[in-house]
Amino acid sequence: MSRAKRLVFWAAMLTLSNAFALLALELSLRWLQARATRALLAEQSKAVVIRSEIPGLHYTLRPGATNRNYSYNSLGFNMPERPARKPPGIWRIAAVGDSFTEGYGADSSADAFPNKLEKLLRERFRRQDIEVWNCGTGGYNVDQVFLTLSCIVTNYSPDAVIYGFCFNDYWGPNLYLEGQAGQPAGAEALAEARIGILDRIKALRTVMLVKNLYDSIHYRVNGYLPVFVDRKIGYPSWQAMKLRITEMRDFCRARGWPFAVCLLPFPQFLYVKDARNLALKDLRANLEREGIPFVDTTPILREHRSEKLFMDLDNHPNSRGYELIAEGLAEWMTTNRSAFLPEGERRSGVETPEDAR
Repeated sequence: MSRAKRLVFWAAMLTLSNAFALLALELSLRWLQARATRALLAEQSKAVVIRSEIPGLHYTLRPGATNRNYSYNSLGFNMPERPARKPPGIWRIAAVGDSFTEGYGADSSADAFPNKLEKLLRERFRRQDIEVWNCGTGGYNVDQVFLTLSCIVTNYSPDAVIYGFCFNDYWGPNLYLEGQAGQPAGAEALAEARIGILDRIKALRTVMLVKNLYDSIHYRVNGYLPVFVDRKIGYPSWQAMKLRITEMRDFCRARGWPFAVCLLPFPQFLYVKDARNLALKDLRANLEREGIPFVDTTPILREHRSEKLFMDLDNHPNSRGYELIAEGLAEWMTTNRSAFLPEGERRSGVETPEDAR
């Protein structure tokens, strides 16, 4: 055998052995995930979510569930107990969204931004008849948020709706099975071919292992995770997400509910100039074209980026980050008071401590 043929042979063998090694690693990672899944399924009583009976809605938060930091009320929301039927004189604002709205990363339920927003609005306007409902559920995408709004939240008679938008809401929802996360890709997105090449690659556990290692190194060096969403704004899923937000606006408009979007940035956005925040720019431009009111909380968080505002190796805000988001949203809602807050100094049927005195 000639030298050239031997080189080709050993190159082929090396390639084949590497392929088998990668395959073995991929299968091992999938087995480990399946084992973790079985362990979680065996502890269903501890699950925070349950299967939903609403077609298309994969799961909801378990009513009355508790974990280390949060307590969910009897309606399955991360907020204080509230009557489902709105009392006379109450102004009810529904905040819908994913884990950023639910408050993942906060030290307690009270630190989720919708719950903080209620406290700020009540203090600012000296009235107790304002309710902000935290209707966020971790792992939802824009389709699941819309289903929650149209099938669940509408039953509680909101007066206004705020969509806490996270920049991964274009992707398919997590597939939870009685409390455990399944594939990062949603079956609907795959079936409708709404994903791009980068999202297909993410289905491989080996790729995700390398990505997580890269993310960790990037975080240790720069202090924040790398940006990936900017590369995906041309995907069909991103375009479909923008259309769904408009449908959500139209749904609320038909019922006389003011609707707005609260943009919740990833920490990377605080370190990138506005001109290079492509996903943020694209979504802002679309909301402006559609005439959808929105508040971008990126600037207020950027002003405080020297503080610790997010969880380690995670895009979720911590309690301080959620506090700033609530303050920015409260300021914006004050400016847009005629649409999103009750008219007048008091609403009939509810007495505040000042009224009593």
